Amino acid sequence: NRYVIPIKQEYRHAFPGIVHDTSASGSTLYIEPLAIVNANNDLQSARIEETREIERIFRRLTAKVQQQYTELYDSTLCVGQLEFIFAKAQLARQMKACRPAVSKTRQIKLIRARHPLIDAKYVVPNTIVLGGDYRILLITGSNTGGKTVSMKTLGLLVLMHQAGLFIPVEESSELPVFRDVFSDIGDEQDISQNLSTFSSHMKQLVYILKHCSPDDLILADELGSGTDPAEGSAIAIAILDSLYQKESYVMVTTHYNDLKNYAYNTPGIENGHVEFDTETLKPTYKLRIGSAGSSHAFSISERLGMPKSVLEKAKDLRSKAQDMDMEKVLTQLNAQAKKLDEEQAELTYRLKEARKLEDDLRREKDKVTSKRQDIIDASRRDAVDLKRSLRIEAEKIIRELKAQTKETLTDREKARAIEQARRAIQQISLPEAEKPHRDPIDRSQLKVGQQVFVNTLDSIGTVEDMGSKQLTVSLRGMTVRVKFSDVSAPYLDELKKEKQAEKKAAASSSYRPIRSSRVATELNIIGKTFSEALPDVERFLDQALAAGFSPVKIIHGKGSGALRRQIHAFLDDQPFVKKYQLDDVDGGGAGVTLVYF
Repeated sequence: NRYVIPIKQEYRHAFPGIVHDTSASGSTLYIEPLAIVNANNDLQSARIEETREIERIFRRLTAKVQQQYTELYDSTLCVGQLEFIFAKAQLARQMKACRPAVSKTRQIKLIRARHPLIDAKYVVPNTIVLGGDYRILLITGSNTGGKTVSMKTLGLLVLMHQAGLFIPVEESSELPVFRDVFSDIGDEQDISQNLSTFSSHMKQLVYILKHCSPDDLILADELGSGTDPAEGSAIAIAILDSLYQKESYVMVTTHYNDLKNYAYNTPGIENGHVEFDTETLKPTYKLRIGSAGSSHAFSISERLGMPKSVLEKAKDLRSKAQDMDMEKVLTQLNAQAKKLDEEQAELTYRLKEARKLEDDLRREKDKVTSKRQDIIDASRRDAVDLKRSLRIEAEKIIRELKAQTKETLTDREKARAIEQARRAIQQISLPEAEKPHRDPIDRSQLKVGQQVFVNTLDSIGTVEDMGSKQLTVSLRGMTVRVKFSDVSAPYLDELKKEKQAEKKAAASSSYRPIRSSRVATELNIIGKTFSEALPDVERFLDQALAAGFSPVKIIHGKGSGALRRQIHAFLDDQPFVKKYQLDDVDGGGAGVTLVYF
């Protein structure tokens, strides 16, 4: 931290100053001139003061931080947790992962699982199911076909799930929680420890057999390999049998046919294989559970460039082996299974397209029906308005006709003409709304408490009793008896509307009964003509019907009987009138009509 000047050795006495250092060769000296010694001292003092000031600032800041230690520590932990959560979320989005359900039946069900470290553009998703009817899954198939990748996929996804990470599977996937995950994958041979390939595998498997439990997952690659095939397959079967007794969840890979036969003949152990396309001589990396697969060593060797003469010799030797027939059967079975899967996928796609087309057609039909109904409703409203205006106009014409014919016609002829005109007006009918076609309900499927649509009443009701020919149906407070042919199955939208109407009615009823004190039970029209009395009669009947009175009296007097006959003819046209009759002698006799609703 002091400024110096490099001076050649021979000029050191000509340059007064303090020597601080020499060069590596010794020919150059680094001298601080006496003229700047004091300046260097001042500079060094300033540096020391600067260092002390920095320390003082740090101490003051440290003291302030110390006062907020707890808050800062907690904030740091929170920031770390948030950072970890966001990192997990970002990873889940990159992998298009989801959260699997925790299996209540302790079954592994990974739907379209993808290896998390393989590029999403190239990874082949596979469905892995383990548990339930079997707890040991034996994977066979060709080399480079994806057996080990499938096993690693299961192990990685289980560990990711138990670490709180989302995993790259479909939404309906399930995973249990394991106590431990044991794996024997890869070659752990070590010359320094005198471990061969086989002995390294055995060391791992011995440890697994000693420590595994029913709540553990065990992954073993190439079980029994690295030694004599006969002895290796025997040891592998014994290990699988021991793991089966311990009830652990196990996934192993192998090429041994003895293990394939063992899995076929042992309940609780299932075969699986990775596909190999014999036409392209390449693996498809598809895992198929339910059948064993061939190793396809000849096909792979041919693809890798093995001389044809060597392959022909190998095939000749292989054809003499005892288990050659099994290899042919496996090849044929796997080809058939692949073809069936492709056909199933095609059928599933076609069914999906057909359902989509059906939904589109149904929506279009609903739109057309709704539009058609809107047109019909609008036409009916116009017709009602037209009928109302016609009736008003007709009444006006009748009044004018009555005024004009006072002198030329008798009262009876005049009343007859007016009545004929009024009846012609009343006969104007409106088109009925077209009801949708309904399929009749199956009588054998009907039961008490079931909701049905009553065609004659255009409403939904609940079956209360079933007779031999009729049903008793409760319908919005009423109990009616209908024929079996008069009911049909309600549509879903009708059931929804019915529930909404019931909830709305239960929440707040808008019905207000007519106060009976304001409604008369009899009407006196003596002295009036039929045309003058008709509005009063209509209003009186409407109010009595709404108030629930039955019967009610219409007092029309005896006279010539013309008014009585006109009133009776009017009552014949009213659908809500059940019957009518003259009152007894004490009540008025022929001058009073009792009306029953």
